Amino acid sequence: MKVHHLNCGTMRPPVGGLSVAHVLLVETAEHLVLVDAGYGLDDIADPSRIGPVRHLIRPELLASETAAHQIRALGYDVRDVRHVVATHLDVDHIGGVSDFPEAVLHTTATEKAAAYHGGLRSVLRYRRGQLPQEARVRAHAPGADSWYEFPGATHLSEIAEGIVLLPLPGHTRGHAAVAVDAGSHWVLHCGDAFFHQATLRRASIPAALRLTEAVLADQPHRIARSHERLAALHATQPGTTPIRIVCAHDPQMLADAQAAGSRGRRCRPALRQRTGRRQRESCSRRGDLSCARRAARCRGGRRCRRRDEPSGRLLRKAPPLPAPGPESVSERAALVPIMVPKVLISSIRRVSASLSSSSAPVGMMPALFTSISSGPSCCSTALRYRRKDTGSVTSRV
Repeated sequence: MKVHHLNCGTMRPPVGGLSVAHVLLVETAEHLVLVDAGYGLDDIADPSRIGPVRHLIRPELLASETAAHQIRALGYDVRDVRHVVATHLDVDHIGGVSDFPEAVLHTTATEKAAAYHGGLRSVLRYRRGQLPQEARVRAHAPGADSWYEFPGATHLSEIAEGIVLLPLPGHTRGHAAVAVDAGSHWVLHCGDAFFHQATLRRASIPAALRLTEAVLADQPHRIARSHERLAALHATQPGTTPIRIVCAHDPQMLADAQAAGSRGRRCRPALRQRTGRRQRESCSRRGDLSCARRAARCRGGRRCRRRDEPSGRLLRKAPPLPAPGPESVSERAALVPIMVPKVLISSIRRVSASLSSSSAPVGMMPALFTSISSGPSCCSTALRYRRKDTGSVTSRV
């Protein structure tokens, strides 16, 4: 699976510095999956959906940063997003869910219960106007497996193999991390389990972020434990597959992940020059669907849609070549288009008129011109000319 790292909501709180909403877009064989959703178009249209907290976190609420806009920019449709896996249900993580009407929201059973059936504390924390209908939410209890020493792992095989939900409470009661197998490495999206990359090195973080983390924590005693486990995982990197650990709001971690992903996804120049079906099939066999779309676009400059045979999903492709005209290949080869400056139009008209009224033989010479059709161009016009062998009149621009 290929993983795109998106910023779906820049925030400028008065303390703590610039913040982002780090979202993962995962390409599977059959559909798209989002890990968190950031802010959505409905939040931009009606900021009151976010609640009074918007005056503290100060989101910019740009349409270009929404997941829906960025997914369309990649050549997909919002209906291709069938699942959203949320680390938790805070306002800056699920606002964009409403932009994907066919998507199912996945979260932990504890988080769903707190958001939909919690007491006063939950009412103050979660925004019911942002939450989708409860029927669209699928709750997952802790599993019996472990993922790299993280117990309670739930493998979301109903979405795709290689997506794992890991309970990581502290920030909220049902907070979770999401691990995604990107092929050459794992991506572990930890949501708000930590706020700064220095946490993974067991170094001190800015005081403003440390205060923010403590104030927003639902279970502060579990935050330190989560930090220790994540720092140990970062230090040891168990197994042969590297793990990229990211959080939701560190802009530097987002920039590093985007830079690494861009280097890994870049097509080779020789491959990018190849076009058409051969290019699309080559990229599709590698699972590089966006590479196939780029190759399709470079053929004709326009995009149309087709069905991708292996998965049945709608993909972009280049338009087909124009169909041959009524004449045969030999006839097309015999046609000689002639572009004439418009200053000569009147002269050629007079010659054509005199020739058409005379009994001169038809040949591949100026006597061949029988009429002129002026085009919109100010410097040239299209001529109608007669084939010598058949005598048929054909128009060419």
